[in-house]
Amino acid sequence: MNKPKFGSSGDFPRGRLNADDEGDLQFGITTKDKTIIVDFGKPVAWLGLDKATALQLGAILIERAREL
Repeated sequence: MNKPKFGSSGDFPRGRLNADDEGDLQFGITTKDKTIIVDFGKPVAWLGLDKATALQLGAILIERAREL
């Protein structure tokens, strides 16, 4: 089974936000054993989201919570 590639892409679609910005982050959200799992593929200190992406992430988390 091929695991998707998660982690930093190195792309900066909205420009670099600060010196710690590592670029676009690919991650996955799933459920297992009545738990929502967010896999960033690497340690993540912070996450910056624009309004549309924040709303989308919220909707996905609510959808996964309802699956539980």
